[in-house]
Amino acid sequence: MAGNESDPEQAYLRQEITERDARNKVYVEKQAAERADGKRVDAESDAAEIDADDKAKEKPASWHVGHTAGLILLVALIVVICMLFPRWASGETFGIGFETWRLGVWLLIMAILGGLFVLIGHGILGLVNGCLIDNRNRLSLSRLQQFSWTVLVLSAFLTFAAFKNHANPSAEPLGIVVPMQVWSLLGISTGSLTIAGYIKSRKRNSSVNNEIVKEELDKTKEAMPSAQAETLDSQGILATKKEPKNASISDLFRGDEIGSAAQLELGKVQMFFFTLIVVLAYAINLGSILYGPGELPAGLPDVSEGMVALLGISHLGFLGSKAIPASPTSSAT
Repeated sequence: MAGNESDPEQAYLRQEITERDARNKVYVEKQAAERADGKRVDAESDAAEIDADDKAKEKPASWHVGHTAGLILLVALIVVICMLFPRWASGETFGIGFETWRLGVWLLIMAILGGLFVLIGHGILGLVNGCLIDNRNRLSLSRLQQFSWTVLVLSAFLTFAAFKNHANPSAEPLGIVVPMQVWSLLGISTGSLTIAGYIKSRKRNSSVNNEIVKEELDKTKEAMPSAQAETLDSQGILATKKEPKNASISDLFRGDEIGSAAQLELGKVQMFFFTLIVVLAYAINLGSILYGPGELPAGLPDVSEGMVALLGISHLGFLGSKAIPASPTSSAT
């Protein structure tokens, strides 16, 4: 009888032990799962940090001591050229004729000035074409024009000053005459850059319907090659690039807005070629004067009124096309 009563008790104890073991097993598995989740979260966090570090490493290098040293070196090189080369030219050093020295000095100074722009642009954006990239991360035609005129005229001015001061040390160091028409060309390029920046700022900050802008941006991306579409972004109705490294030569000839970024803008093409013609014509004129016989004239060569008018009309068309909206900003009513 006693044995029969103990059997249920033993069975009950065995059941309790089994249930306890089961609960312990569930608890252990739950703890293991939580530890595994914690490790996975940590691993994902570590991976995110690594990705962030990699992206940080991919960012363009900022200005560092190498850029400063290069800037000082190139400026010092221009000073040395202006001081020594006219002296060497007067003695036809190395068997090189005087006129060849003058032309060579101008070309060398022009190359160094171009290198200075490249160095500064690289120091700011980490790209060799950084001086031509605006705040839309696109190449700017206005910047290209101002860069071209600045390098061309400044290099010629320095060359004239170097040789004329060597020929007459008592003369005013910077007494080089710059004709009014040349100042007009420089003023046109500077004014165009300023006005174009103002127009783009108004479009960037304009009130827009985000849904319509997104729809228009998607249409533009569909009309572009996939590689270019991936880099396209927007600020207001302005078409922008996601990063400065996405800037390309085609930016010089494409529309500025999301509705025209996939299209050729004839105003830009016209201004590019008119600028190219005027810059080349003036450079050839400068070269012929520097390579010609005799003393240099009192100042830089003049530019015809026709050239100034040609460039001025081109800029008016360029700025006019910028001012006219090419993208919808709100729903039709």
